[in-house]
Amino acid sequence: MNRFFLLLILLPFNTVAQFNESFTDDDIFNNPAWQGSTDWFIINSEQWLQLNAPAEKGEAFLFTPCQVVENATWQINLKMGFNPSSSNLCRIYLIADVALPSQIKNGVFVEVGNKADDVCLYRIDGGKQEKIIDGLDGRVALSSVTLTIRVSRNKDIWQLDVDDGGAWITEGQVESSLAFTSNYFGLYCKYTSTRCDKFFFDDICVTGEAYVDRDKPQVADFALVKGSCLQMLFNEKMSVSNVDPSQFKLNKLHRQPSEVLVQSDSVTVDLLFKPGLDDVVDEIIEVSGLCDLSGNEMNDTSFVFSYERIRIDSIYLENDSTVSVSFNKAIPLKAWEDANVNIHPGDYAYDIFPLGDSEQTMYDLQLNKPLIEAEAFTVSIAGVCDERGDTIRAATDTLWYYHPKRFDVVISELMADPTPSMDLPESEFLELYNRTEYDLVLVDWSLQVNEKRVVLPAFTIAANKHLVLVPKTDQSDWKSYQQVLCVEKWPALTNEKSKVVLWDERGLIMDALDFQRDRVPGEPFKSEGGWSAECIDVDNLSGLVNNWAWSTHLSGGTPGFENSLASQFVDEVRPFIHYVTLVNDSILEIYFSEAMNFTNENEGFGFSEDVPEWQVSQIDTLFLKYLKVQFDRKLLPGQIHQLKTCDLNDLAAHPTHLDEFIRFGAFESAVKNDVIINEVLFNPRPDEVDFVELYNRSSKIISVSQLAFAKWAENKQVTQIFLFLDQNRLLFPGDYLVLTPDSLIMEDAYKCQSPHSILTVDNFPSLPDDEGEVILTDQSGSLIDYFKYRDQMHFDLLKDKEGVSLERLSPDLPGDDIYNWHSAASSVGYATPTYLNSQTLIDSNTEGNFSLEPELFSPNGDGTNDFLTIRMNNKEADGMVSIRIYNSTGQEVCYLVNNQLMAAQSVYTWDGLGEDRQQLMPGVYVVWVRCFYPSGKVVEKKRSCVLKGGHL
Repeated sequence: MNRFFLLLILLPFNTVAQFNESFTDDDIFNNPAWQGSTDWFIINSEQWLQLNAPAEKGEAFLFTPCQVVENATWQINLKMGFNPSSSNLCRIYLIADVALPSQIKNGVFVEVGNKADDVCLYRIDGGKQEKIIDGLDGRVALSSVTLTIRVSRNKDIWQLDVDDGGAWITEGQVESSLAFTSNYFGLYCKYTSTRCDKFFFDDICVTGEAYVDRDKPQVADFALVKGSCLQMLFNEKMSVSNVDPSQFKLNKLHRQPSEVLVQSDSVTVDLLFKPGLDDVVDEIIEVSGLCDLSGNEMNDTSFVFSYERIRIDSIYLENDSTVSVSFNKAIPLKAWEDANVNIHPGDYAYDIFPLGDSEQTMYDLQLNKPLIEAEAFTVSIAGVCDERGDTIRAATDTLWYYHPKRFDVVISELMADPTPSMDLPESEFLELYNRTEYDLVLVDWSLQVNEKRVVLPAFTIAANKHLVLVPKTDQSDWKSYQQVLCVEKWPALTNEKSKVVLWDERGLIMDALDFQRDRVPGEPFKSEGGWSAECIDVDNLSGLVNNWAWSTHLSGGTPGFENSLASQFVDEVRPFIHYVTLVNDSILEIYFSEAMNFTNENEGFGFSEDVPEWQVSQIDTLFLKYLKVQFDRKLLPGQIHQLKTCDLNDLAAHPTHLDEFIRFGAFESAVKNDVIINEVLFNPRPDEVDFVELYNRSSKIISVSQLAFAKWAENKQVTQIFLFLDQNRLLFPGDYLVLTPDSLIMEDAYKCQSPHSILTVDNFPSLPDDEGEVILTDQSGSLIDYFKYRDQMHFDLLKDKEGVSLERLSPDLPGDDIYNWHSAASSVGYATPTYLNSQTLIDSNTEGNFSLEPELFSPNGDGTNDFLTIRMNNKEADGMVSIRIYNSTGQEVCYLVNNQLMAAQSVYTWDGLGEDRQQLMPGVYVVWVRCFYPSGKVVEKKRSCVLKGGHL
């Protein structure tokens, strides 16, 4: 045991303690004496105690000493010259441990008023308030209140009665036991400024007896001190006269204490054993026959405890010439004088230095010469004693001096969200793994999680073994686990994502992990908590997320043991350049798909001839995934340069793979319609995600960091923007960029011809399934493009619209034109992220000012001739157009456009459905167009088309 509980000692009162107060002596300071807000109470001319407080909102109270608890009756007359409420009420404290209402921990009171206008009885036990009798609601819902209140207690039966002038009325009865004394009786008023003098009290009568202790004593705590004194703490004072060694017995050892001492506080009892106890495991101490001061005899009690004698906890190498020794108990420096210490092979002498801890449990043996790296040394220690004379058992350990290098110790398991626990301690943890053949003694290493970095206690991690790091505050939960290191000021892991870095004492990185909960493969429900993320192959140093997955062990993880997923998962994938970005007009950042071996970085690249002289200015030392190239002069806007070759290898010695030359160049600012919203998926299939596809229709190189999603008010003034990226990732002319909450899910859901063009966006906007809007701006909030979508824009005959995107038909037509959007074709899987839309309009030379394309169309969603395109070229401005569709019998089947303003070049589409969105029969149809111009000119045209069968 590490501590004792502090208990309140309850002293019995055996005398009758009662009083009567009618205030006829006009004195509140004597017989009995009241204390509290005495300046705010008077005895009025009718000899009632009256509140007379300042005319402001407040509280006032009076208390007088009273010990009545047992077989008691409390009675009082009360007047309140108003209708009580939650702001104007009174309490009569029958029992109170202190004379200050806000600090009462144990007590009983009657409350008159509050929201229900009732009279209720409450108890306070350990500071927790509980209503035990709930009086009739509305009892005091009067303009003024006159009551006599009586509370009686017979054994543990409480009864609350009131008399409002007619007869006694019982508000309720309850059985409730008490185990505490009373020191005061009190009155309490809560009031507003207009009720500060309208509380009246009289004829207080209290009869009964003080609290009588009837509880049996109990052992509250116990601890073994130095193996020779078992100290017990009781919950109340014990009778000294009947304490004897025969009342205590060690069950397994068949021993009784040599002597029993009761300390002066009468609650602490020392059991002395001579000789002291050796190591014991699960020993049982039996206690019987003890009594408290009231003569209550405790029940026979037994407790289980264990004890270990002095021992060496660890022997480890702090460096190549220092052996550190840790004991489980204090060892004085002089104890080393008779110690027998040997270090061999070799002729080693040493000096002893305490490490300065107040308990003298750790010492350094400073050797006279350094150890040879990677050779085994045996250290044996014997003959060291503690202050009691207990001698350590001889200890021998084999040590290796080896200074670890990067990836010798790796992060192999992580528990970021331990709730709800499957069967592990409900505690965060990190597991390290020693990949070497040496026991590594590590001193002054540190752990960093996000921005918080802490120094770890010195520890030894055995060869090819695990070590579990846990918060010091959770130490007790990990007692049954091996190889656990408790860390003070634990750097908390965030549930969603954490950057975890392990540093050695020189400030060099040993391992780094970019944990992102949503990227961990495995059953999705495990991401909700209680399951650890495990490394599959600790020898795979690629840093790729597919080397991690949620644990499959039924307890939720495997801290300190081989991972449940442990298997050979060799890195056999060649690295590639994920993307490049310009920090500014003379610094290029190159990002790789996995951790790289940056040893010949200044010779590893081949650029096009138009690229200035360059050199690598910085590498990513954390995750080894990017580097910066510095050019000796600025790159000019509009010029596209190329990275043609890369001769760098990953950590598995695989060379970088380039499918094509990597483009880069100085970027320019984007203006309206330079970048357009080209495709939107707003109703994904279950467990899949929304996406928005952008298309660079300009001739500029544009930085993605300039672009943002936005929100705006009803007046279309931008109120908030959400940048996609804080890096200058480049979008070239004719490039697509797909934005989504999760790129990995996107890649699994759809055929993506260019996965590098998918970007995960943390602040992805909400896209409702029925209708919504996508607002694209630059970083200052200036509008770039806008699209307001509706579910009705999909082709009506689609059986299921989940997972079907809306595609823009032409990048040159307005995004707010509903005829410029269509459902993606079934032949491409209902979406075309990162490549040409399946429903793209093909430019053609419109004859005259009216054309139909194609004349034969089949709206079956296969991506080929799915709709009829009606093109208009207008020679006059502000023309209005109407378009109607007729069948071969001359019957109108669809009023497609009704008196709509035309652009200079207008495009309309017909999906082959009738006016009521019904499926039409195959056949010949006539498109009739009527144009009316401000000049009075009217133009009418008719063209025929053929609707082919094969609807969805």
